[in-house]
Amino acid sequence: MKMYSKNIATFLLASLLSLHSFIALALPEDSNQPIQIIADSAIKDDKLGTTIYSGNVSITQGSLNILADKVTIFVVNEQATKIVAIGKPARLKQQPKPTEKDIVAKANTIDYLIVEEKITLTDNASLDQDGSNIKGQVINYDINGAKAKADGGVTVVIQPAKTKK
Repeated sequence: MKMYSKNIATFLLASLLSLHSFIALALPEDSNQPIQIIADSAIKDDKLGTTIYSGNVSITQGSLNILADKVTIFVVNEQATKIVAIGKPARLKQQPKPTEKDIVAKANTIDYLIVEEKITLTDNASLDQDGSNIKGQVINYDINGAKAKADGGVTVVIQPAKTKK
């Protein structure tokens, strides 16, 4: 990974901290909303601990929306441990706070390790919020450790700060 200027590194970390926002600091009412899953098909395998939703998958809970061709949810001891969304691209969108714009994460594969609190966006990965974005082949984010890493043709766009009138 190339070394980037302090400003770009700071933006990378701030952008990926925003990724944490949509998971851990989403709108408070999101977790109290019903989960709606729409797909062309669903297969649950209790022995493997998986449920696979395929074809035009849409998962919505409050401001959270996941769109993908395929979503696999892994369950251990009746607790979801991992979610994998695959698409061209798969898309995850959520409003972190009532006063903030939606965060949109896109990649051909989105892996969310729930217990480890790690997210990996792989293959054409991007993270956007309010016109600023970061793109690369892979974006890894450790939610708990607040550590981020982007690799593979990293591009960062930072919008100027908005002045209050």
